[in-house]
Amino acid sequence: MTRSFAISMNALALYAIAAILLAAFYFQLALGELPCPLCLLQRVAFAALAFGPILTLRHGPCPRHYGLVIIAALFGATIAARQVFLHILPGDPGYGSSLLGLHYYSWAFLCFAAAILAAAVMLLFDRQFEPAPSAPILRPIEKMAVWLVIGVTLLNCASVLVECGFAACPDNPVAYRLLSEPSEPSWRAVRPQIMIVTRTAVPTWLIGPKTASRSDQEATMKTLFVMVKCDLGAADSVGNIIVDKSPAQAEVYSTTGRYDLLVKASFNDVDEIAAYVQTFIHGIPGVKDTYTFVSFRAYGDFTVF
Repeated sequence: MTRSFAISMNALALYAIAAILLAAFYFQLALGELPCPLCLLQRVAFAALAFGPILTLRHGPCPRHYGLVIIAALFGATIAARQVFLHILPGDPGYGSSLLGLHYYSWAFLCFAAAILAAAVMLLFDRQFEPAPSAPILRPIEKMAVWLVIGVTLLNCASVLVECGFAACPDNPVAYRLLSEPSEPSWRAVRPQIMIVTRTAVPTWLIGPKTASRSDQEATMKTLFVMVKCDLGAADSVGNIIVDKSPAQAEVYSTTGRYDLLVKASFNDVDEIAAYVQTFIHGIPGVKDTYTFVSFRAYGDFTVF
């Protein structure tokens, strides 16, 4: 492999790195999927992969440059493997969308493995390392590869600043911090809600014989329970939207298990229930799935606090 051919291959590697970072940007903007901290670290690793090829284009081929590629690829593969293991259990939907059946972090792991293999293969050709009288003279297409990677890396830095602001990035980002309007902290968003139900026993001599204490309208009301499954990191915002904008008075509780929220509301008509679930709840951004129960009769006297 000649020196000029090795430089061309390194320029091609820079175009491949830029394409990967641009593809990540496309999915971030087109699908609204903000990168998590592990995703951002993988982007850092892809940017670090460019150091070796850039040095090769500037100073010529050198084994140390390929060593830098291998180190960056090992770092990126470790981060990607960590995210793969976080979502490896059966039934886990994973983080973000998938491409050809694999999530982005799975593709990232394969790309880092390919980078290690490519750098190892390039090290097998000694002719490219022969001393040269001067630094390489780059063609415009090779110079463009360098500036393209630098530009995409700067865009990623700006994106991280807008997404995370000047604080630690959230585990499951749902909005750009610098573009979001500041709001007063809501206790519903930070305090877990626990529903405790107790049976209240009141002596009959104190209240007299038990009679119907509800009006005819209340007696005909149907209580609705909706289990809501949300996108990763969206449970708080979905719960606050339901409480603030629900057309009927609603109670929202965070839960453990398969679903994230439990919504309780009461209605007079079945059509109102259908409209509430299909139009209101399903129309909230971040709602992924629902499971609905309608109760017909309440037993005993209960106090909820």
